[in-house]
Amino acid sequence: MPLAQFMRLRTNLTLLLLVTGFLCMEVKPRFFLKLSPSLSY
Repeated sequence: MPLAQFMRLRTNLTLLLLVTGFLCMEVKPRFFLKLSPSLSY
């Protein structure tokens, strides 16, 4: 595998991890609040 292709793949993986982490931080609290309102009180 060429180095440029490897670097591009690694950049894509890093971006994917960042987006996934951000989505988890954003979506999970709202999802759990909707799922169980009794826990939010």
